[in-house]
Amino acid sequence: MVRGVVQLSHGMCEYAGRYEALARTLCDAGLVFCGGDHLGHGATALLNRAQTAEVAHYRWSANLSNALYANTEFTGSMDPTTCVLGQWLYGEAGTDNEVVLSLRQQMEPLHKELHQSASTALSLKATSAAEAQ
Repeated sequence: MVRGVVQLSHGMCEYAGRYEALARTLCDAGLVFCGGDHLGHGATALLNRAQTAEVAHYRWSANLSNALYANTEFTGSMDPTTCVLGQWLYGEAGTDNEVVLSLRQQMEPLHKELHQSASTALSLKATSAAEAQ
């Protein structure tokens, strides 16, 4: 028998998943627990940030490709800490989710390597466009 309902409205920069232990305790006591992330907070904010970083890196890659194959100027950053993804990788994670934090650590060396390869390709372009491509 349900004794009552508890509706969670989390604070700014938080997410409903942080209240899992509380939810289990309340449910064990016969209460129904409801909680979701407010738009722009919690998992929603993290997903938006990830999608923004993904789109920004597609643009960065297109910019590099155009510089190598269409001889346009490369205007992207060579510094892996300054792009949108780098700002997240080297800044505040915005979550304490262990899976996300582990993925972030796995991404970091690949992200650095990507920026280093761009630097190498652009340097090669100065001497041999074919090799750079």
